[in-house]
Amino acid sequence: MNYISHIQLASHTQTSLVGSFLGDFVKGRDLSLFTEAEKLGILLHRKVDSFTDQHEQLRVIKGLFPSHLRRYSGIALDIYFDHLLMSNWSCFSVVDNTDLFDHFYQELKLTCYDSNQPYTKVKKTLIEEKWLSNYQQELACLNAMKSIERRFRHSAVFAEDAYTLLQKNRETVEQCFDLFYPELMKASEDLKNGLLINKV
Repeated sequence: MNYISHIQLASHTQTSLVGSFLGDFVKGRDLSLFTEAEKLGILLHRKVDSFTDQHEQLRVIKGLFPSHLRRYSGIALDIYFDHLLMSNWSCFSVVDNTDLFDHFYQELKLTCYDSNQPYTKVKKTLIEEKWLSNYQQELACLNAMKSIERRFRHSAVFAEDAYTLLQKNRETVEQCFDLFYPELMKASEDLKNGLLINKV
């Protein structure tokens, strides 16, 4: 899942919003740099990603991608699912997304890990431009895919084709998302509880 989904799931499970965001930028087992709340958020982020990757509905949608795009299907779906979540927000959250994002931006301002340059770079643009709400528009997905495409060290061209495929199959993708996301929300609760139990 991408930024918005992880933030919404953090709100749903009452875990750290910044911790859920940090999960995209922190690798390895050493989490000694972070607060306990952030550690839980990072670990839950990883568990959510693993649950998502193995879910049957994701396999269904990835099967729509031709062979030359399949390696990028996970990236494309992460981004597109954020758009679908924004498009159907009230179905999945009792917290208004504007309020949630404002709370997240405020937390982000107070969190400084300058040694993590990728985190610091994205944090800066988020605080300055507050672009999460852009995902209400489908075109934001294409822009995000193109941004990732440019960051790949090797030559990769997938954004236009993946975006077009998802647009053409929106009804199927949305049906899968509607089945998947409630299960993910429930799983996130169980995964959080499991992390807390194992800690004890």
